[in-house]
Parts: sequence; C-alpha cells; structure tokens
Amino acid sequence: MSGEPVLPDAAELRRRFAFRPELSLLYDRRHGLEHRLNETAATLVSCTFSSPEPASAVAGHLGVTQDFAAGELARFWNRTVSAHTRPHSTRKSGAPPGWAAADLPFPLVIEVELTKVCNWHCDFCYNVWKVPDDYGRRARSVTGGAGDGLHLPIEAARRILDEAAANDCLRIRFSGGEPTLHPRFREIIAYAGAKGFDIELFSNGTLIDQSMASFLSRSGVRVLLVSVHGLAATHNRMTANPRAFEHAMNAIRAGLGAGMTVLPECLVSAENIGEVPGLVTRLAGLGVRHASFMPFVPYGAQAPRRAVALRAVQNLIGECTQTTGGAVSFRVPCAPRHCLETEPVPIRDRVAEEFDDHCAAGVLWMSVSYEGRLRHCPHSAVYAGDIAEGIGQVWRERIVSTVREALQPSHPACAGCGQLAACQGGCHLGKVRSYPGAPPGRRLLPVITAGGR
Repeated sequence: MSGEPVLPDAAELRRRFAFRPELSLLYDRRHGLEHRLNETAATLVSCTFSSPEPASAVAGHLGVTQDFAAGELARFWNRTVSAHTRPHSTRKSGAPPGWAAADLPFPLVIEVELTKVCNWHCDFCYNVWKVPDDYGRRARSVTGGAGDGLHLPIEAARRILDEAAANDCLRIRFSGGEPTLHPRFREIIAYAGAKGFDIELFSNGTLIDQSMASFLSRSGVRVLLVSVHGLAATHNRMTANPRAFEHAMNAIRAGLGAGMTVLPECLVSAENIGEVPGLVTRLAGLGVRHASFMPFVPYGAQAPRRAVALRAVQNLIGECTQTTGGAVSFRVPCAPRHCLETEPVPIRDRVAEEFDDHCAAGVLWMSVSYEGRLRHCPHSAVYAGDIAEGIGQVWRERIVSTVREALQPSHPACAGCGQLAACQGGCHLGKVRSYPGAPPGRRLLPVITAGGR
C-alpha cells in the first residue's frame, strides 16, 4: 500500500545509532540525541541490530504476526530517524544517577589526547606533564615537532576508535595539547567520522579557519569547544600568545558558520572574573548559545592566580544570563560539590542546574593519554593500563572498581547529605591514587581539602 512507512537501511541505522541495552539507551550520534527506551522499543532496536531478519525476530519476541512487526519496526525507525527535526526535551542536568550506578561493560564516552604539543603557554594548564612535583609554575608547552613521544601514533588512534566502535561508545572527544597540531590530525578525524561517532573537539582555535571548520563539520564533529579566558589583552596574557584571542574568535565564527555547536570554555579566576560578562556579551553577539565556566583550581602556594568561591561563579552566571537576556546557557564542568562550599555541608534541595552534574569519570567515561595510557580522568597522572591490554578489559577490571571505592563518602556531611546520589561528593580526582595490577602514578591536583570527602 502506498504511503506505508519503509524500514530504513539497517546498516545505516547501525552506523548512526549506538544502542546500550544495559541503560535502555539509543543514542543518535549524528545529532547527539538520547532516546530512553521502554521494553517494547528496546526489543525493536535489539532485533534491528542483532538479527538479519528484524521483523521475524520482533514477531517471535512479542508474539505478533510478521506483517504487524514489520509495520511497527518501520514506524518506530522512521519516527526515530526524524526525531531531531521535531521539538524535544533537553537534558539540562547531568547523567541520571541510575546510569552511574550501573557497571557498564564499556565507557559511554572516551576523551583522547592526540598530542602534547601546544602553541599556547597557559600558566594554569592542567596537562599533567606540565605540572612539577612541587606544584610550582607550569612548564612551557612543547610547540612543535613530529618525533616519537609527542603525538599519539595514528595506529594507536585507529585501535582506540575500532574498539570503541565495536562496543557502542557514544562519543569521542579529542583534546591535547592542541589536537589540531597532530601531524595526521585530519586522517584521525576522518577515521572517527567514518566510524559514525558523535565527535567533540577541544581546541584553542589557532588552526580553525573556514576551510578547517567545513572539514570538521563534514567529518562528523558536532561540538567544537574553544578555550577563551577573557577579552583580548587578558586572554593573550593568560595564554602567552599575542594573537590567541584573535584566533579564538575566528575559530568560533568559523565553527558557527559550518553548523557546529560551538562551546567556549572560560577559566574563571580572581584575575579575570570582572570582565567575563563583557566576554559573554561579545560571544552572544557572534551567535554563541552555550558556554562553560571552569573555576580555577590552585595547585599550591606558587599558583600564579587566585581561585574564586563557587558562590561567586553562581553570581557570575546570574549576571551573564541577565546581560544576554537568557540567550546563552551555562555549565560548570568538573562537577563541584552541590553544596558549593569548600568544606562539605549537607543540603536537601537541588543546586542550580548549571552545577547539578556529577563527575562520572571512571564510571561513565574515561581518558586516553597521548602515550596510549588509560585513566579515569585527563587531569590524572595515575594510569590503569595501556591500550594494548584492551580498553574494555582495563575499564572493567581496574578503573570502575577503583573509582567506585573512591566515590564512597568518608565525610559525615557527605554521608548524610540529601543530594549525595546526584552530587557524588564532587571531584574525586585526588582520591584515585593507584589501580590494582598497575604501578602507582603521580598524584596531582590536591583539590580535596583536609575536611573534604
């Protein structure tokens, strides 16, 4: 009968969508759209992805005729494929607590450091190789070279992406150093795009002109994160690069023009907080609709700048929201405690949505260093293993169990807090000191205060 929906090509569906049955989650990697599935919908998806004859498989599972099953499959997938064109709810909060409670066989997201090379010299940089043991001033960046030990080998990048694709990883984020300085950057991005991943790129924007932005968008990069830490003079001073602000603005324009979601990320410290509203106003004028504020975390007495209270960041978000008329939404990454206090304080009510994520490093996502070493968080110098051992095996046998132990509340205020399930106590980086079967690493970032978790 004409007008009846037709089941889309199953191979294309498998490439575009990732199915994680342990979470009843279907993820549209092309548009970054989550579909929470009921039991019947999960059956339709499972049969589509696992059976050469999906309609027969559905009919057997649900006890219906094959014609009825074929019609339901076609209607379900036609509606799902076009869901991004219709209004839909957006998850403003972090991942549902139930997700972190599940022991996933493979991470949902992997952040991959492509290189240690960077053309900025930020005095607050969190790259672990730039942090001295005494938490003193950061080393200057390695600014060039194609020799061994500077970049993730392309064979290693392919190995990571192959294993991630085979295990329905949802999203890949590429970072560095400055990832675009990898000598085979375009090949790696194209390979990830051919695997169908939802791709994020974290860059300083130096090499992202209109041509590069067009290539990134065509290759599947959906989100472009660009570091920008103030107006021109402040940003250039913080990055020790006289044209850093110019390049960042050009990259933001190019990314927006190529149709990517552009997410500027701004480090917030006492030295630059006063001009952040002006920066946000300028970004909004370019068409930016989302931004992140990263509160500066001091490493020690020699830290070159001063932290601001989380309450001050909360007030900053309010001011920027008012200044832009609500045109820009904000998030605070790295999941601070929901009580927003230096020392834990039990609370009952949910914190403002900009802060209400929880750090899922090691339970939902993980990081691979430019050397191919595995860890729960890119800010950690404690490694669980190497990609040669298998990402999934190291994840299941070392990372998840160690992080689960680190997440157990040790402070009475956390243990008795009504928001512990949502908060998980904030950053747990300092509590992961070693992994079973792996040599101890360097414990960096003393972000846990004496009275903390």
